[in-house]
Amino acid sequence: MKQIWLILVLIQFACLNLIGQTTQKEKLSPEQKESNSLMEQKILQLEKEFFNAKLENNVKFLGKFFADDFVSTNQFGHVRNKAQSLAFWAGFKPRSLTQDKLKVTIESDTTALVEGYQTENGEQFSISHRLIKHNSTWQILTQVQKFPEFQKLSGFGYYKINGYLRGAEGVAVSLIKIVSSQQVSINAAIVKNGMFTMEGQAIEYPIMTYLVTPGKREQTVIFLENSEITLSGHVDSLAKAIVKGSKTQDEYLTLLAKLSPLREKYEIGIKNYQSARNDNDTARLSKYAKELSEISEKLLVVQKDYIKNNPGSFVVPVIFYNIAGALSTQETDGILKSLNSEVSKTWEVLTIKERNMALKAVDIGKKAPDFTLNDMNGNPVSLSSKTGCKLLLIDFWAGWCAPCRKENPNLVKIYQRFKEQGFEILGVSLDRTREEWAKAVTADSLSWTQVSDLQYFNSKVAGLYSVTAIPANFLLDEKRVIIARNLRGEALRNKVTEILGEK
Repeated sequence: MKQIWLILVLIQFACLNLIGQTTQKEKLSPEQKESNSLMEQKILQLEKEFFNAKLENNVKFLGKFFADDFVSTNQFGHVRNKAQSLAFWAGFKPRSLTQDKLKVTIESDTTALVEGYQTENGEQFSISHRLIKHNSTWQILTQVQKFPEFQKLSGFGYYKINGYLRGAEGVAVSLIKIVSSQQVSINAAIVKNGMFTMEGQAIEYPIMTYLVTPGKREQTVIFLENSEITLSGHVDSLAKAIVKGSKTQDEYLTLLAKLSPLREKYEIGIKNYQSARNDNDTARLSKYAKELSEISEKLLVVQKDYIKNNPGSFVVPVIFYNIAGALSTQETDGILKSLNSEVSKTWEVLTIKERNMALKAVDIGKKAPDFTLNDMNGNPVSLSSKTGCKLLLIDFWAGWCAPCRKENPNLVKIYQRFKEQGFEILGVSLDRTREEWAKAVTADSLSWTQVSDLQYFNSKVAGLYSVTAIPANFLLDEKRVIIARNLRGEALRNKVTEILGEK
């Protein structure tokens, strides 16, 4: 096996050397020759380290090499890029990664160290560390990446972003993506003379990324794909920056144009709702809550239609992931079956597929799983102990959750109207602290039973019910069978009225 990996790395770096030879078009200066010689020595060092690869924590260390920015872009530009982005990004981090692996001789404004690893099942990946100098301070950017196929390693396919950003001289800009609620750095650059460039090896498929700057809340969405992309704008209004050169970006902008009028109405509705709440005007509250519900439904329809009509667009995984919580398991199954095979490989779609399988265990018609959590006084309360009611709503919420707090007045009204007819609520808080939880319960006048383990989304009950976003709720009949999910406002009131009738 060791011989096979040695042959592999020799082939890979032979490809790198070949690129250096075939792309040279200009005569090299003595400084370039010296830097290229240094690079070759480092590559040889990597090959030698393959002989000494050893197994640690089920991960084999394959070797490492440095790539420094002063290396000639004429001859070794591709090699430099491979050090910064050796392959398409994988989306996972080994827990054992420590910064003591970072041993870089600071020789220029950008220095990178790449280390290669192999897991027990043969999957190869790299960890690259880049030092970027900004205002005399060195910043560390770490990336975890899979090794690519040979054609990607050989330089066939790449992405490049040419940025023109006013008001940002000397500022470090970063390209990030969000994976399972975690922010991950993809690339970074310093703005010089109002410009910056980011480039890297081919990515597996187009992904939604964000261009961000330190201390600024504004950001730009960029659908990154294997093309040359341009961005132009001002650092103080990044959200309005113009992005061109990405086909997926164009598709995204087309969708935004359809959603924009509805989003504007929704923002106005939120302001009206907050005003009515501040004035304690129940009639206006009810009116605006209904309007917001209707706008939300229209927004959902537009996004579902986009998915239906564009099953091969890489904008789809992003929207699908965002609206999945509002879909039934049957709707989700239908969408999963309709998607293009390449789109189905994205992490968003794979996550939805896994989550939908778990949701089927708490689907409508299934008996609600029993659980026990402590109430605010530390007393254990089980779901099965809530007997004698005709309808029971398990309500997942939190004091920090604005949409939950907006829904609480509706729950209070429904509870007060129907509690004598057998309607009960069991609140499951995903708060982090007892203080935050208790403050919200008091402020919103929630008089029903409240339980929590104060573990945020790591709550064992949230996991049991596959709750990944709140507010979320499950309506149970007297036999503890789930008869509805995620009903809010008028929809919940109508369902309770249908079953229990008016007073």
